[in-house]
Amino acid sequence: MRFLLILLVSLTFLTTKSQHYSTDDVQLINAVDKLFSQNHVEYKRLFPEIKNRFATQLLNQIDPEERYLTKWEAEEIRKNLSEFNLSQNFTRTQLEEIRTLVDSRLKSTLKVLESIDEVDFYKDDSVYFDINYDSAQFSVDDEELKDRWVRYLKYEVLLRSQDDSLLEANTKAYLNSILNQKFSDELASSICYLNQLLKDETLTNYVLRAYLSAYCKSFDPHSEFLSKQESNLFVESLSSESYGTGIRISKDGNKLFISDIMPFSQASYNEDISVGDEITKILINDQLLAPACISDEMLNEFFYGDRNTEIEFESKSSEDFQFRRVKLTKGIVNNHLNHTYFFILSNENINVGYVQFPSFYSKYTLDSRSAAEDLALILLELKKKSVDGLILDLRNNGGGSVKEAADLLGYFIDYGPLFTIVDQENPEGKLIKDTKRGKVIDSKIIFLVNSLSASASELVASTMQKYPNSLVVGSPTFGKATGQTLLPVKTKYARDTQGVVSITSIKTYRFDGSSYQGVGVIPDILLPSVLSKAIVSEENYPFVLNHGRSRKFRQLKYRVEPIDSLRTLSSKRDELKHIKRVRDDLKMKLTNNYGISLNFEKFESPYQKLQSFQPEPHSHFEIETTEENEAFIEESNRIRNNKQKDVLLKEVFQIFEDWIRLTKTTK
Repeated sequence: MRFLLILLVSLTFLTTKSQHYSTDDVQLINAVDKLFSQNHVEYKRLFPEIKNRFATQLLNQIDPEERYLTKWEAEEIRKNLSEFNLSQNFTRTQLEEIRTLVDSRLKSTLKVLESIDEVDFYKDDSVYFDINYDSAQFSVDDEELKDRWVRYLKYEVLLRSQDDSLLEANTKAYLNSILNQKFSDELASSICYLNQLLKDETLTNYVLRAYLSAYCKSFDPHSEFLSKQESNLFVESLSSESYGTGIRISKDGNKLFISDIMPFSQASYNEDISVGDEITKILINDQLLAPACISDEMLNEFFYGDRNTEIEFESKSSEDFQFRRVKLTKGIVNNHLNHTYFFILSNENINVGYVQFPSFYSKYTLDSRSAAEDLALILLELKKKSVDGLILDLRNNGGGSVKEAADLLGYFIDYGPLFTIVDQENPEGKLIKDTKRGKVIDSKIIFLVNSLSASASELVASTMQKYPNSLVVGSPTFGKATGQTLLPVKTKYARDTQGVVSITSIKTYRFDGSSYQGVGVIPDILLPSVLSKAIVSEENYPFVLNHGRSRKFRQLKYRVEPIDSLRTLSSKRDELKHIKRVRDDLKMKLTNNYGISLNFEKFESPYQKLQSFQPEPHSHFEIETTEENEAFIEESNRIRNNKQKDVLLKEVFQIFEDWIRLTKTTK
């Protein structure tokens, strides 16, 4: 029977005709390759390697969680692509053959899911974590695939049932029945999603998109193919304003929830919705569909896209559990997630300005403000107040506009070199300088970073490590020393753009020629972080660029700051020991193939210790908010309350106290 199946599939490969893909699709793929040849910073060096990388990336794009394909299909796709060369022998037939194989496999996986019955939540089995991006392990056969699905669904059910009051002390039989109902719901959602994916046009686009994304990511992990809608969302995510109804959605398994409501948006005035509500149905083409049956791209288009100015959905209240039909109209709304918040931290010894800087966002409209412009206004306000310095918090700041980073750096230095960029036009490096004399602020500054500080954040931190009156404090940063350019993709006869490519067009270096690519910026004073670089780091991704060194442009006289003394004083304080324990526990579980029991009585989330870490508010300093814009006051108050419990910020404040005291002593 196995031989017959292989023979039938092989015959299908031989007799397939290109019914789903056209010459337009071939032209689209070739247009993407042309843009890469003209713009990718290492195209010439990497292109010969793409044929060896492409199959791995395509499998990852088609089945990122390894829950659809088996080893046999994965090997067949590799064989099909053994002679892959995009610019020489790509044909519609190749793409069609892969689509045929994926279609057949998804139908088999659907049958596997439909064969799953009730499970035992008191059985002693486990799931294992592996964060190695290069260790794809597909199932040997349908039996192993079924077991993998059962474990995955049980884990999802247990993870979201930890705080369920229905699962408090009761009989095993009752609890098992409640958990199995949740399991059936998860299973039904997965079956629904597969049925939607198997629709002819949806699957055709899915495979084409996987093909395009695999080609882009074969160059480096940050190059990507985006639909027009995804591109718009990406740009809005780095803007101070966005287009939409004012709600943000998030997925928890196969369920969809309202995760945020923008202040003063149309949604904020609707009394039928609140944060935490579940979105149970969405009205698309006069049909109410469950979110689990809808692709992420369709969900993004529905909630954030510009095709429909009014949306309608059904939600279940998180307060009274009632179902309601909701209608919302889209428009321009303030994005309070991309707003720079400013506070004054003070005690009897010092007053310090504190700025939470979420991203290097840019203008969405001519009337909106960018990150650098917002910070300039804050620094001018800071000069009016009697403060001893500034803490610029870049934790969890994933970057954004390189121009915004350069503008921001100019506020802190008189004039001089900032960083070096390498691109196709400047293979030896081009020095980016601040040519405007004068600083906006002339005081001590601490830049607070962690492993999620990336890209533009690292540009700022690495540059300021070369200038006086500044310290970088925290944990090693992410290690992304590259910049991407968004370019529209359009074939010769197409009326409109058919997508957007994000191409890694520049590599960045310190102006002395050194690089933090992969390793991150190492702070002057190290503080523990819950997320270690073993879990979150550029170097963990496949096909990361290797920078080496760039040409040295200039060496400044190094800072004369009492860094060794400050390190010693910080190390004597033991308030951060709990963070180290939580970090080590999480690292051990996520990096050592750690098994998690799927027995309800023994189950413990790998993040349980992290979630239970709830520091109490301290009184080492007081926090004064300075926000005057009504659209951001509520969020500003929430941030202030959280910062009063931020043990890392407390340590940074104490480092600032030591720094000022030591500086006065040496004068």
